[in-house]
Amino acid sequence: AGEFNRRAKGADYERIHASGGGIRSTVEATRRLGADGLGEATALHLGWMAANGTTTAEGKSGYGLDRETELASLAAVAGPHPIATVPTYLGAHSVPPEFGSADDYLDFAIAEVLPEAAKLAEHADVFLERGAFSAEQADRYLRAAMGHGLVARLHGDQFTESGAIPLAIELGARSVDHLEA
Repeated sequence: AGEFNRRAKGADYERIHASGGGIRSTVEATRRLGADGLGEATALHLGWMAANGTTTAEGKSGYGLDRETELASLAAVAGPHPIATVPTYLGAHSVPPEFGSADDYLDFAIAEVLPEAAKLAEHADVFLERGAFSAEQADRYLRAAMGHGLVARLHGDQFTESGAIPLAIELGARSVDHLEA
């Protein structure tokens, strides 16, 4: 809510992110929930969606950015639920603070999380943007995910034109989100 108020008063997302907000504060909160809390929150929200006529919902990981929370997030989305769910492994959403670089984090996400995430997810997504992952890093991550049978999705070019469209076309991505730049 505090970040929403900052945005409403004119602060841009990049400034909020740089000050520890945005995805960084969400990662901390998501990790604190644990597997049970993630399952309860997912069931609650999907129940509301079902009650209002939703028949299918995509649910993404990418808000824990550690092995345990990413897999728990995907398991929570995978079901069973009163509506159809489409789990997406957004393992390359942001670089968590415990990693020194995006490349170090991608090495971890690809080797340590992706093989198990691919058993739960249908898609893989990446945030291709300044301050997150470059086109080259997004390409490496998505090709690894596709090698595990996941369908590529991207979100990027939100603040800068960083190469999301050409990469999406090259890989035959199912979707490209944000594209505000």
